[in-house]
Amino acid sequence: MGLIFLTNLIIYLIKVYGIRGKRKKVKDYLDGVEKIKNHKLILTKNSFTIIQENEKFIEKWTDFKPIEINEMFVYLMSDKENYLIPKKSMTELEYTTLTSILTEKIK
Repeated sequence: MGLIFLTNLIIYLIKVYGIRGKRKKVKDYLDGVEKIKNHKLILTKNSFTIIQENEKFIEKWTDFKPIEINEMFVYLMSDKENYLIPKKSMTELEYTTLTSILTEKIK
């Protein structure tokens, strides 16, 4: 009976440490994103560009998979990166313009 308890305890502890490690990675990522003060979105005829401080992410319109647009955010998926653009980060007019451009460019 003690051996079964010890085995289950070891399995439990391994899973707890795995979850704790994942939570720490997510927290570190979100803390890093929170520190970024300057975001810039540039939409051109051929590409989608996001500039965050000194980093620049450029994607061609053809690289995107179907997008998800709802009343809270726009979610873009590509082979390189996934982008979540919240509606609260812009005005209503900017959000409407963004969604219309994205639906036109990504089919």
